[in-house]
Amino acid sequence: MRVGLDCLNLERGKHVLMPASMCPAVLEPVVNYGLKISLYGLNRQLHWDIDDIDEKVTPATAAIYVIHYFGVARDLTALRSLCDDKGIALIEDCALCGFDPKSSLGKVGDISIFSLWKFYPISDGAILRCNNEKISEKISEQYYPRPDYLETLKRSTKILCNSMGMQGILPMESIKRSRGNDQCPFDEPEAMVPGDAYPVFRISSHAMKVFEQMDHQGIAQKRRDNFEKLVEFSLVSEISTLYQELLPESVPYCIPVIADDPIRLQFQLREQGIQTEIPVNRPFRDQPYLLPTADDFPDIHYLSSHVLALPMHQDIEEKQLRFIRKTISEIR
Repeated sequence: MRVGLDCLNLERGKHVLMPASMCPAVLEPVVNYGLKISLYGLNRQLHWDIDDIDEKVTPATAAIYVIHYFGVARDLTALRSLCDDKGIALIEDCALCGFDPKSSLGKVGDISIFSLWKFYPISDGAILRCNNEKISEKISEQYYPRPDYLETLKRSTKILCNSMGMQGILPMESIKRSRGNDQCPFDEPEAMVPGDAYPVFRISSHAMKVFEQMDHQGIAQKRRDNFEKLVEFSLVSEISTLYQELLPESVPYCIPVIADDPIRLQFQLREQGIQTEIPVNRPFRDQPYLLPTADDFPDIHYLSSHVLALPMHQDIEEKQLRFIRKTISEIR
């Protein structure tokens, strides 16, 4: 994203309209580039109100940033028209979307990003897509080195060990106690600080090779199928989901469900070997890069304490789906 902002050549000090729920990794390149952030609200399906966004656009607005949450595609036609009318850029965040060359995901914004390592067995890799020839030319002129082989191996090992820890194969708590602190050697570093600069690399050779060998359309369809099967189960079991259907372009990352106590449910599922996430971030507040707002974003606060994301990875087969359904039914 930092590379994309350079290529958009937005005026520093200008404003970007961004959704009020996002992780620090989304903020980092925007703040580092030198832009101010104005937050817009989302409803309980994490969808925006086009009229609300329109009202928030000012002469200082340089771009609108939109996220396809959970890999569930949103229709960007109205936003695209708004940006064209106002003469501002549209930035499309597809980091939670699987890559499908046949999908329209990532093809509407002036630039868009995909995060490959979330969907494939690789340690690194992302896609920056440009739907503007002038921007594409700027990117093609830039060169970034590939990451060091040892760094790639180190990251791959961390990912593997964290996965084994989540599955109970590695005794993570014992490892932490033996070190005398709460940090495990396989933990990620402290949360990034928005505004700090981080090195940019090309995708590693190994990750690129794996990515090129993948059946992207087959993976996308398998994820859609698993999503629909879990939605069907949720409806029958009277479990509330944020979404009951997908646009054909969607390549979902997970399926978000509503729970009274998602942390407790997450712990119970983890005991049975089912990995889940608490996926909705609360709005950031009182930061120098944020423009003041009177909006408390109540819907986002509600979702942040009531949503659990269930897995529907392309490697999950019918046997695993039955186990997930059975386990959730027994816990409830």
